[in-house]
This record gives sequence, C-alpha cells and structure tokens, in this order.
Amino acid sequence: MNRHVRQLEKIISDVEPHVNVVLSPAQDRIFRALKTTGERATKGREVTKTVFESKDKGSGVALLMIMEGRHAMSVGHQVARRFQESDELEFAKVKKTNSGALVVLRVREEQDA
Repeated sequence: MNRHVRQLEKIISDVEPHVNVVLSPAQDRIFRALKTTGERATKGREVTKTVFESKDKGSGVALLMIMEGRHAMSVGHQVARRFQESDELEFAKVKKTNSGALVVLRVREEQDA
C-alpha cells in the first residue's frame, strides 16, 4: 500500500500548478454568465463533458467553454448567440473540435478614461 501512495505522490508532484488568471469584475461577470448559460444549454442534450476556462493571451482575456459530445456544436452556437451582441466582447465564436466544440469569448480591453 505504501508503494501506491508514493507513486501517487510522485504523480501529483510532477503536475505543474495551474496558473490562475485574475479577472476584473466585468470579466468575472461575463465568465459567470458563460457558465450559467452553458450549463443551462447542455441540459437534456448529448454533451458528455463541459469545461470552463479563462486564459490571458497577449491580445486579451479569452473565456472558453470546451464541450465533448454529439450536440456540442449546436449547444456552442446557442451559447455564442447569447453573447454575440455584447459591447463588452470583441467576439464570440464557436470552433469545431475532434470530439466536440469550443466556444471562445474574447473580452474587450478596458479603456482607461
């Protein structure tokens, strides 16, 4: 049993820590809206896995909804449509992946007044 514990501890120590992106209040609000909208849209649909992430690229913050499953593209289009007209976003796009779909929301850089 100790051997298994040591192996598990080694695996855990080898994993790099996840870098958290610090979101502004506006970005956090949009991210929470993405999660709520995405979770509602997947109810009753054949979406087997859903992951929500935020990444900070050099060109701005991207909010991601990654889905796997048969209905991932239709759910992705539904979610992206909800955010398409938002003035706070540069764009809301859906990308097909091998196992599902990816919704990307690019948050506009906040203008200092």
